[in-house]
Amino acid sequence: MKKFLLLWIIVLSNVVWGQISLQGEANYKLIIKGYQGEDPKACGDIYGLRELNIIYDNGSKENLWDGRIWNQHFNHEKLYSKSKKIRGVEIYSINRWETWIGCNGGPNHDRTTININGVCTNQFFSNPLHVTRDVTIQSFPTYKINFNPSRQYILGSEQNLKISLPSNLENSDYIWKYSIAGQTPKSFSPRYNNNPILDVPASEFISENDYGKIISVWVESQCQNNGVVQKSNIFHFISYKEAPHISSSQVFPTKCFDSEDGSVLINFDRKLLPNESLEYVLTNKDTGTTFRNGNISTDLQNSTSITLNDIPAGRYELKFLGNYLGNATYTDGAAHSFNFEVTKPTTVTFDATHKNVYCHAGSDGEISITASGGQGSFQYFITKNGQPFADWTNFNNGNSTTIKNLDAGTYAVKVRDTNFCIAKNPTNSNLEKEVTLNITQPENPIALSEIETFTPTGYGLSNGYISVRVTGGTPNSDGSYFYEWRKNALDGEIITSNIITDNTNQPFTIKLGNIPAGTYYLTVKDKNYSVATSNLNHCGIISKVFNVSQPEPLIVNIKVQEVISCNINNNYRSKNDHNQNNIPDEAEDGVLFADVKGGVKNYFYQWQISNGGVFQDIPNATENKLANLSEGTYKVLIKDKNNNTTEAVYTLSYPEELKLNITANTISCYNGNSGILSALVTGGTGNYSYQWSNGETTPTIKNLPADKYTLLITDGKGCNVYGKTEIKQSSE
Repeated sequence: MKKFLLLWIIVLSNVVWGQISLQGEANYKLIIKGYQGEDPKACGDIYGLRELNIIYDNGSKENLWDGRIWNQHFNHEKLYSKSKKIRGVEIYSINRWETWIGCNGGPNHDRTTININGVCTNQFFSNPLHVTRDVTIQSFPTYKINFNPSRQYILGSEQNLKISLPSNLENSDYIWKYSIAGQTPKSFSPRYNNNPILDVPASEFISENDYGKIISVWVESQCQNNGVVQKSNIFHFISYKEAPHISSSQVFPTKCFDSEDGSVLINFDRKLLPNESLEYVLTNKDTGTTFRNGNISTDLQNSTSITLNDIPAGRYELKFLGNYLGNATYTDGAAHSFNFEVTKPTTVTFDATHKNVYCHAGSDGEISITASGGQGSFQYFITKNGQPFADWTNFNNGNSTTIKNLDAGTYAVKVRDTNFCIAKNPTNSNLEKEVTLNITQPENPIALSEIETFTPTGYGLSNGYISVRVTGGTPNSDGSYFYEWRKNALDGEIITSNIITDNTNQPFTIKLGNIPAGTYYLTVKDKNYSVATSNLNHCGIISKVFNVSQPEPLIVNIKVQEVISCNINNNYRSKNDHNQNNIPDEAEDGVLFADVKGGVKNYFYQWQISNGGVFQDIPNATENKLANLSEGTYKVLIKDKNNNTTEAVYTLSYPEELKLNITANTISCYNGNSGILSALVTGGTGNYSYQWSNGETTPTIKNLPADKYTLLITDGKGCNVYGKTEIKQSSE
């Protein structure tokens, strides 16, 4: 077996395995050849063929050759692509000859342009210029596939053959063909032709019967040169069926530090076919020797995986050799080989720490264990107060784990790895390592005591306070607790002023002073509240509610009991003024009264009037009602039993002045009675009554003779306005 594997390696040293990806060349070639002769009388040193120029599709010109030849053949070539096609060739020659007086004939500069008939052409011209003869112009595609002919190329049955040529030719000039074992050439599927790149899976043109045979591939064109189809050089390779691919693998270290029971599990993508075999060789890369080899054909006939057991720690390379129907199978590449390392674990060791329970009677104590060494995952075993608590349990985070939700008690911890290797005492490897941890808790829950609430003495005053004392839980190192006062809502504004604390005279005291009425929320937390997860109500008192009341606000509204009846400026002379103050009684009969609510009853009243913008007390105006008022601005001052004060201002105004406008027409005929009077009344309080001097009582009176008339208007409050007018007539 070892000799066979050595021979196998030597044979394959000059073989290219895997997916074949080649590059190549593709161009159009232009060939110009012919013969340049000599005129019988030629003389001098300038005659002969001088230039060959190429003319492109875009009209540009390029020199192909320049110089001077005569009596000799010429042959020149030019490669070009479809992006810059050649449409013509220009031939330029010079002719000079002897005359009867010497070498002074000419010179004649002869030029001719020959059009090229496409990229595939073969044109002949017997005498295009004076002594230029037998000119042939050829154009055709040329190809070359680049590969190393001294190497053997192997294509796996599940690999792609890829040959990339430049896109210099028309698509129709890329016709890919192949032949198997020298048989009749075949064309690839149409989707692979007319394309400069051939990228075709082996399975699309190679069958199982073709494995091990020589396969030839080339590209050709429909263009023929002298009857010969233009095609590339031929690329040869052999295809083999691929052995099963390694789809995944898993390496297992030795179970313990000093054991030799490592293993490797290899998963393949398929089983072996009938008449297919597979062997392996396992090489120790540390020593460079073969550790083991064998035939796994039987195993893979019924399964897609194998396990190689009993492997010591070390670095290894696993390779395969296969056969199918008498031909080697393709076993090269990453899918058919595997490098791995079998490791051995270090000694299992661990450290354990703990966190105490944060709140009284809570269960948020923790034990944290960090392990190292060993293999795979870890497990822990715990006793509590000398009794089994947790049987062997997997770590929850790799090489570390945290056991949460523990209450107070004494815990003992052991650790082992996946292979049941228990951590040993570092000073005595015959003993198992055990760590003892004592989890404690606060003695009492947090509580408030000696609560005292004092309410303000009046509405809006801030002389109330709330005082509480805090006990239990876990105070800060200075004996204090975290606290927070809020007002009016659980998420209301935080109060930061007028707070007094005392952490000297225990228990800890919190007093919120100089407060107005309102709802206050006190939150008190101990040192552990922010990290506790269990029984938080034993570490903190959240939003304890304190309701501080106060008297209702003292409010006064001045209301009008009686409005002023008449405007002082009404045009009516007969007005009563009993108090002789030059204000008619009808213009000073307003009444205001004060409507008081809240505060503490038994109110004191003081009315004031604005004089020049300054309010002055009205003598003896100390009742809730103020009468006989004319237009003005009035204020009332209120004081309750607890000296809380308030005030209100009201401006009392006259009704709109009562005004009268009478219109009269002129009678056109003497002693006629077509007169009309109309009264327009504004202001006052409405509900007008009309009293004309002729006894009429309507706003408009008609059929009147020429005369003088008067009108008295009375509104709904009895206010009057007087008017007079005259109806005139034409003279006799």
